[in-house]
Amino acid sequence: MTGIAPAIGIVADDITGGAAIGAEIASMGHAVDVVRLSPASQRPTPPHTVIVETGSRYLPPDESARRVQEAVAEMRRDGLPVLMKKIDSTLKGNVATELAAFADSRPGPLLIAPACPEVGLALVGGRQITRRGPGADVADLLAASLSGRIHILDLETVRRGRDAVAGWLRQHAGSTVLADSETQADLDEAAAGAAAAGVLSYAGTYGLGRALAAAFLEPGAAAAQFSPPPVDRVLVLAGSASDVTARQIRELVLAGAEEIVVDIEAVLQGQIKPEARRAGLLASASEAKVIVVHTAPGLTQERVRRHCGQHGWTERDLALSLALPFAEAARAAEGAAVYFIGGETTGAIAELLGLQALTVHGECTPAVPWATTSTPSPWPVLLTKPGAFGTDRALAEAADLLLRHHPGQRRGPVHAGHISPLPG
Repeated sequence: MTGIAPAIGIVADDITGGAAIGAEIASMGHAVDVVRLSPASQRPTPPHTVIVETGSRYLPPDESARRVQEAVAEMRRDGLPVLMKKIDSTLKGNVATELAAFADSRPGPLLIAPACPEVGLALVGGRQITRRGPGADVADLLAASLSGRIHILDLETVRRGRDAVAGWLRQHAGSTVLADSETQADLDEAAAGAAAAGVLSYAGTYGLGRALAAAFLEPGAAAAQFSPPPVDRVLVLAGSASDVTARQIRELVLAGAEEIVVDIEAVLQGQIKPEARRAGLLASASEAKVIVVHTAPGLTQERVRRHCGQHGWTERDLALSLALPFAEAARAAEGAAVYFIGGETTGAIAELLGLQALTVHGECTPAVPWATTSTPSPWPVLLTKPGAFGTDRALAEAADLLLRHHPGQRRGPVHAGHISPLPG
């Protein structure tokens, strides 16, 4: 079933995860905007699919629930019939609290499909299955917060196809349903069957956006390959401490990128403004075509963990402290393409830089959008990435692709080795 909604409304607790959903929908030829939670008059109205970022992952539960309810109320006033609550693939944050607030704000059944095949996360029997083995029991995690019984739509029924899914859901009308899925095809069948059964409320992560766009939206215009505007510099702002991001940074540096390492000790001791000035000066003075700003998490992670434990900090508190050095590096690199990594840090940087809304044009790599700002800005193209996504060479390949479009760069096949080495 297609063409029964003008657009989809998506509530996301962080900006990179929300933009990842936007990228997969935009890649199918649909207009998508990612905005911060704000008065409805400042947001696009249908037929654009809109993703509202609530910045609520590490807020107190009551405040995170209030923000979700506010976002849903605005989308319902805009007349968006199909809504999705984006949750973190690794179940970080106020997942159960926000899902309960979402469900209470929407009449009718809710289908939750938290599998993320792109990063090897499946759901079988209501339990998360990771590449390392069994993970969290999602049904138990949600049971204490969501009212009523949670029914599990089993993988066997999903793989019998959309008609079987629709029939099963009609037998469980009005329920909260947790849908088993291992592959993108499973997510597609679950969404198509739910659409046929009249379900209008969903929750999940990257992969579900594509499935909902196929199930509910008219076929998009043939998605033209987005051609990024010419840039002669790429700035990577890596606020994630994930092992995946660490490997990606290592490959990027091997390919010739210059590093600016934020002094985490100075930041934790309150020397944020001097460290921000240093980061800005280094970025301004650099002649490298690719600069990566990061905190050397492999060396500093234990120090950060102890500090956060001693002071009761969440990842949000840490991100707010780190945002200024990253933002000053961005201000010193006007005209560059900027690649943001890590949801909490990206949200804090975006706030400092006044980036309230993004227009998403498609995907650079899975979960990484090509985006531009909705109002004029000094950075012609932006990319965002959740920390745990992508191959080891994802950053190097994206940087090479961006530089390849500059008139002074060679054209042809994309290889990370095309990045110019550091001067000297």
